[in-house]
Amino acid sequence: MELPFGIGAYTGRSTTINALELRNLMVEVDNSGGDKLSLFRRPGTKEWLDIGNGAHLRGQIVAGDYLYAVSGNYVYKIDKSKSKTQLGTISTSVGRVNIISNGVQLLITDNTKGYTIRLSDDDFSRIRSSSFVGVTKTVFQDGYGIAIKPDSGKFQISALYDFGTWNSLDYATAEGYPDDLVSVLSAHSDLWLFGADSTEIDYNLNAQDFPFTRKFIVEEGCAAQESPVKLDNTVFWLTSNRQVARATGYTPSIISTRNLEHKWSKYDFVDDAVGIGFTYEGHPLYILTFPSVGASWVYDVSTQQWYIWDSFQDSSIDRWRFRADNYAYFHNKHLVGDYANGKIYELKDDCYTDDGWLIPAVFTSVYADADRERVPHIRLEVCLEQGVGYVDYLVDVYGRQTLDGDNEPTKITSGSWSNPQIMMQYSDNDGRSWSNEKWADIASVAKRGIDRTMFRRLGSSRKRIYRFMFSDATKFVVEKVMLNGS
Repeated sequence: MELPFGIGAYTGRSTTINALELRNLMVEVDNSGGDKLSLFRRPGTKEWLDIGNGAHLRGQIVAGDYLYAVSGNYVYKIDKSKSKTQLGTISTSVGRVNIISNGVQLLITDNTKGYTIRLSDDDFSRIRSSSFVGVTKTVFQDGYGIAIKPDSGKFQISALYDFGTWNSLDYATAEGYPDDLVSVLSAHSDLWLFGADSTEIDYNLNAQDFPFTRKFIVEEGCAAQESPVKLDNTVFWLTSNRQVARATGYTPSIISTRNLEHKWSKYDFVDDAVGIGFTYEGHPLYILTFPSVGASWVYDVSTQQWYIWDSFQDSSIDRWRFRADNYAYFHNKHLVGDYANGKIYELKDDCYTDDGWLIPAVFTSVYADADRERVPHIRLEVCLEQGVGYVDYLVDVYGRQTLDGDNEPTKITSGSWSNPQIMMQYSDNDGRSWSNEKWADIASVAKRGIDRTMFRRLGSSRKRIYRFMFSDATKFVVEKVMLNGS
C-alpha cells in the first residue's frame, strides 16, 4: 500500500496528534492532472560575492543596472560582473537597514539616521535635517519617501522625489487605534500602516495640506517590524497574536497552523522576526525567520504548506536558521544576503549545498495505522529518482564540502566514488524515540528514471511513523513511499 509522506512541517504540542516533518525540502504538484505530489530539495546557496568584511549583509536593493548593498557599516555599489565600489559608511554596523528608491535617489535608514545616494553620480550624504529623527521604517509611494517616527503613531513624508528634504509639518497620525506604529508597506497604491494592535490602510487623495488619508482599518496588529512583505499580489505579516496573516483584500486570513502557533507562543519574544518574500520557479515563498531562536519557517503559497529550512552554523556541526536575511533579483539571479558573514549567495536548484555545507533533507511518512491492529512491516520501498550521480566530493570533519580554487566541490580522484544513500528510522511511540539508523543506496548513475530503494524485515507494529534523511550533495526527488506487508 502507498504510505503518503507528510507534506508539511506540523509537529506541534503533541506528537501523538502530529509528528510530521519536512526539512529543507519542497512539495511539487503535478499540474498535468490528478493530485500527484513529489518532494524535491530546496535550492542551495552558492557564493556570488564575498563583500570581504565578514559582517552582516544588512540589506540590498536593485536600482538600474546596479545592486546596492550594506554590509557592516559600509555601503557598496555592485555591477553584474561583481565589481564593487564603496560609496560611504553609516553610523551603525549591526541590525537590518531599510533601502528604498525613488528612481533618482536611494534612501538608507538604520533606525537612527538616514543617508541618501544620488543615482546619477553616486553622491553619498547623511540627512542633516532636524525634521528627520530616528526613523524606524521607510517605504516609497507616489513620489514620496514615507517614514515612521519611533515610539509614536506618526508617519512623515519627504518632498516629492527628494529623500534629502523633510518638513516637520508634513506628517500624519494613524488614529484609528491609539497604538504605536510598528511597520509600513506600500501595496497596490495603498499605504499599509501596521500598528501594535491594528493596521490602518491609507491612500493618496492628493489633498493640498497632506496627500494621504485613511481608507480602511484592520483590527489586527503586527508583532515584528521586519515581518511584512509583498508576495503573490498581496501582503503577508506576523500578527500581534503570533499568527501569520495573508491579506484577502483588506481582511487578514490566517495561514499559520495551530501547531506552528503553539511553537511560536513559547518563544521569549518575536519582535526580531524577519520576513522575506519572493517567487522561485513558480513557488511564491514567504520565509519567516526568528533570529533569537535560530529557526526559519517557509510558507509555500502554491501548495499552502509550511516547511522548515535551516543551514550551517559557522565553525560548528550544528544546524541553524536559514542563512538568508534579505533578497534581491539581479540580472536574472536570485540573490540573498547572509545574516552574519558579508556574503551574497545565489539560490540555485542545481546547487546541493549551502556555501559548501551539506544540507540534510528530512521527511516523514504519515502514520501506518491499521486500526491499532498489529501488522508486519516486511518491505518498505522509497520510490525516488535513481541514477542522480555519485558522491564524489570531499568533506571536512564538520561535514562541510571541500571546495577547490574555483569555488567548486573538490572531486575525489582516487576512484573511491560511492552511491548516494538515504537513511531511514521508524518510531512506534509517536516520535518520542526512534529506531537505529538503516541506510540504503540510491542506484548508481548508470540507472535512470524512477525506481525503488528498499528496506526489509522491519518487524511489526500497531502504529508506526517512518523518518527519512538524505544529505549527499546531489539531486534528490521522492515520488512516493510504499509499505508491503501481509
